Amino acid sequence: MVPKSKFMIKWQIVKRKEFIVPVSVVLFLLIVVIGEFYYLQRYREEKRVLQNKLNALSTEASVLKRKIRDSENKLSDMEKKLREKKLKIDSLSQKLEKEKKARLDTFQRLISLESRLKEEKAAAQRTKENLAQALKEVEELKQKVQSLTAEKEHLTVQLQKLTAKKVSLGSVVVGSSGKQEPSSRRVVNIEGKVIAVVKEYSFCVISVGSINGVREGDLFSLYHGSRYLGDIKIDKVRKSLAAGEFLSSSLPRLLKKGDRAVYKSPAK
Repeated sequence: MVPKSKFMIKWQIVKRKEFIVPVSVVLFLLIVVIGEFYYLQRYREEKRVLQNKLNALSTEASVLKRKIRDSENKLSDMEKKLREKKLKIDSLSQKLEKEKKARLDTFQRLISLESRLKEEKAAAQRTKENLAQALKEVEELKQKVQSLTAEKEHLTVQLQKLTAKKVSLGSVVVGSSGKQEPSSRRVVNIEGKVIAVVKEYSFCVISVGSINGVREGDLFSLYHGSRYLGDIKIDKVRKSLAAGEFLSSSLPRLLKKGDRAVYKSPAK
């Protein structure tokens, strides 16, 4: 066997290298293509998965947006209701304040009315006492009136009998003319007080009588202070008092107990 030369050997090596390099390139490119295809498929799968997730997230976002709008609407309604409630609370607070003021005013009026009621009650008690006293005085006056009326009737009967018989009584002589003539000098400055007014029978009782020189038929003028009220004619005389009938129609309305009775003129 003939040994190969160094040149041949080198040439064979070069030829092998030239063969190996293209195959390596082809293998590398094949590997790259396969890798790209694999990554492309994987990318597409991931993209599909991500797209599905994105769609799901979009749906959830839409749902969330709708819920947010609903929440915002509810919030708006709640704020509106809150404002209405606040207005109602303010109105109720004003009404409550007015009611408090009204109750305070009512309480103060009640206190005032209670005080006034106590005063009126005390006044009513005093009026009741005065009325009882007045009724007592009226009863006494009625008894006096009855007594005076009976005595007047009795004296009238006696006077008629004495006039018929023409009887002389003391210093007064009763004649057919019916006139009384004094037998002695009389006191003319006689003054007394009205002690009773009997409007029903149109007469009054004064505090002077026969002991003071008063006689039946005498005229007395009545005064309230310095005001002239009218005259009375004495038709009944006792020792310390006398009764006279009114000669003026205004006397029952004007005359009061305690008014002055001043002698005016003698019996005619």
